[in-house]
Amino acid sequence: MSGDAVRERYGLGAGPVVGFIGTFGPWHGAEVLAEAAVRIEDRARAGDDRAAGIRFLLVGDGI
Repeated sequence: MSGDAVRERYGLGAGPVVGFIGTFGPWHGAEVLAEAAVRIEDRARAGDDRAAGIRFLLVGDGI
């Protein structure tokens, strides 16, 4: 599947995408990425143009 097809399928738009592919166990740090996503969203809502339009795509399995 092409990058454009993935963007369309998941509604990611044309902006930057931060991705994670792995097991959702504490040893892979997915929670750190989730915390970063919240902070970036907060900045976007506060009007920080650098944070606007950033999307996160997490793919994995596990606990």
